[in-house]
Amino acid sequence: MQMSLPLHPGVLDRLEKGELIQVGGPGGDPVEPDVDDSAAPADMPPLPRTADLRHVWEEYAVAQGMDADDVRKLTKAQIIDAMSYDDRASIE
Repeated sequence: MQMSLPLHPGVLDRLEKGELIQVGGPGGDPVEPDVDDSAAPADMPPLPRTADLRHVWEEYAVAQGMDADDVRKLTKAQIIDAMSYDDRASIE
């Protein structure tokens, strides 16, 4: 469903920072997680849920070897992208 009105600046700012999540699709249907962990190596822990709060993703990224200062500079969306299974092998 496309919205025809612009988002409130505060909402837009939170959306761009990755602080908002979509909890339902059009008509309230649940949205499937967009993180595909089917390519995950057997020895890697599962990714947090996309809906998990930013601090969960920050802790996960640091536990996987990212520098804590670097993680704090990223948005939640950037952390999720950096933690995709294809990219995590390059961190270690």
